[in-house]
Amino acid sequence: MNMTIPRCWQASMCLLLRRIPTRDVGTGFFEGFKIGDSRSNAAKTLLSKLFGFLIVIGGSLVMTFSCIAATQSQTDEQAVVGVMKATWDKPGQPLQVAPVIVSGNYSVASWLQGDKGGRALLMRRGTTWRVIACGGDGMRDAGVLRESGISENAAQDIATRLKTAEARFTEDQRRRFDSFGKTIPMDADHGQHSHVHK
Repeated sequence: MNMTIPRCWQASMCLLLRRIPTRDVGTGFFEGFKIGDSRSNAAKTLLSKLFGFLIVIGGSLVMTFSCIAATQSQTDEQAVVGVMKATWDKPGQPLQVAPVIVSGNYSVASWLQGDKGGRALLMRRGTTWRVIACGGDGMRDAGVLRESGISENAAQDIATRLKTAEARFTEDQRRRFDSFGKTIPMDADHGQHSHVHK
């Protein structure tokens, strides 16, 4: 993460600098001012270059923050996948986790393992993600997600984006996502319930 921000800044600066025209960027902005002597011309040139520099800095900051936001989202998705694989991955029967939808401190991740499948609801506390429920087709419903304690906005966001993301999967894969059955809260003490991933 620490190395990503400088790379984003460097890439943003390079892209923006390449787009600056060879003439002074801010010249047109100052054309309305009356120039009476060489001192005024020098001031105009300086201000024009300053104006162009500010455009570069402003655009670079926008691109950098966008890059940071995208990196953070990617990190959350990777963390969710890591938690689920650490819990249920098996030799010869790897857990496939995708798609992963993150909204604020909540996430729904669809999974496949052998001929089984389902969805998991995760919650983030601090920097740690943990599974709080598993289910099937109910996890696609914003109402079911709200019953699990998610805010209305986050529940609707997850339900909408999950439907779009899963549309890219095959009909058989979507059927297995739905096949888990009713939504089951996780055992708070052991992080397991009785019949998933067996």
